[in-house]
Amino acid sequence: MPLTLRRSGSMATVKNEVENRDMVILLKTAFGVKRVNGKYYRDNWVWLGLRKIYNNEVVLPKNMRGEKSFNASEWQWLDGSTPTYWRWQNKMPDQDKRKGYPGYQNYVAWGRMVVGTTRFETMKMPYACNYCGKYIVLAKTRLMDNC
Repeated sequence: MPLTLRRSGSMATVKNEVENRDMVILLKTAFGVKRVNGKYYRDNWVWLGLRKIYNNEVVLPKNMRGEKSFNASEWQWLDGSTPTYWRWQNKMPDQDKRKGYPGYQNYVAWGRMVVGTTRFETMKMPYACNYCGKYIVLAKTRLMDNC
């Protein structure tokens, strides 16, 4: 079916290991196996529909960053569900705050190297969607709230 036909889609959700593998294969197919520029270059990542909805306005101390402090009830998929599966990059989520970026890292991007990381809402990146039971990646960069 051509993608020019209008169908409803939604931001991608990765809710189990099978979906994680599907997403990684898609990202490697879409963007190649090797990283472009540095590890955190935006074209190595895509927005997913996961964001932190509670306790957003605080930087986590360095010793509290990572999965050990991850509380799934503070996060939500854009479809309204609470995450039951996650695969974070080392020391993520960190809820960092950096110069030049307003707010905190409360949104999730997925990389071709299998893991999730938190990002600032003001970053423009490609994004992944659920479409007709499959994932698609849209290369156009957008802010998380405009995907």
